[in-house]
Amino acid sequence: MNNKHHPWFILEGFLRMPASVLGGILLAMVILLVLSQSPADVQATSVMPQPHSQATTLLSNTVYLPLVLNNYSTHVLPILIAPQNSAVLDTLIPLFQWDMGSQPTNTSSCLAFSTSPNPTGCNASGFGSSGPKQVVAWYNLQPSTTYYWRVGAVYNYDYSNKYWSEQWSFTTGTTGGTILPSPTLISPANGSSISPNNLILNWNAVTGAVEYSITLHDIDLDDWYGFDESTAPADLSWFTLNPSTHYEWYVEARNNYAWGPSSATWQFTTISGSASPTSTESTIDVRLVNPDGTQVNVIR
Repeated sequence: MNNKHHPWFILEGFLRMPASVLGGILLAMVILLVLSQSPADVQATSVMPQPHSQATTLLSNTVYLPLVLNNYSTHVLPILIAPQNSAVLDTLIPLFQWDMGSQPTNTSSCLAFSTSPNPTGCNASGFGSSGPKQVVAWYNLQPSTTYYWRVGAVYNYDYSNKYWSEQWSFTTGTTGGTILPSPTLISPANGSSISPNNLILNWNAVTGAVEYSITLHDIDLDDWYGFDESTAPADLSWFTLNPSTHYEWYVEARNNYAWGPSSATWQFTTISGSASPTSTESTIDVRLVNPDGTQVNVIR
């Protein structure tokens, strides 16, 4: 009896192939499975590694899942850390944490959260390429509300294509937490003129505040900038302003529960003359989108 076409004969011959040949066949099979996929908005599956039990512990010994794309390149999908999936929080301003793994230098993150599943719009973007990332919500979310969140890896600044992590959800805290009062601005005085090379913003400290958010608006160019400070005053002399330009600014204080109301908005004008080159410290790290659609460039 001729056994050449018997299944066991074929399997035996397959297993006797050299390892390199067998590996090539298996890789080709995997590539064929994904050739029909579009790289846009690819989403992670349940085989993603799980985070450590501590929400504030960043990943250290993690195996990252590469994604094979149509051009046979691989990308590492972001791994979510906190808020943990299905968490019930005691705050309106969750700390978002995720890990980008090892990425090319032209990679950025798209943090998306919404009360609807599978959010696609970037509430925050940037954050640099590789490693752990985090940001505290920059405005108060709705109390006792379930939000869905995920992070997309963006390559070559092409935000039309995002390679998504898995999706997690959390529920915000209830009402009744302590809301801090608004800060009182001190200087520069409202309506004053200052040097474009000497920006120092000062306000009265708010008891119980763990962080202040400063928003600076270039009225002439309609550019918005954000700075995070732990104490007052904020010495921002390293950040060069444009000469002969109108600015306005305000400050908000937060505790671990929520952001308090913003201070009054004051204006100042920079005097004419040449401004010094902007310090290398002045880099746009994150772009935040407020509920009203305003985009704020956070400088770190």
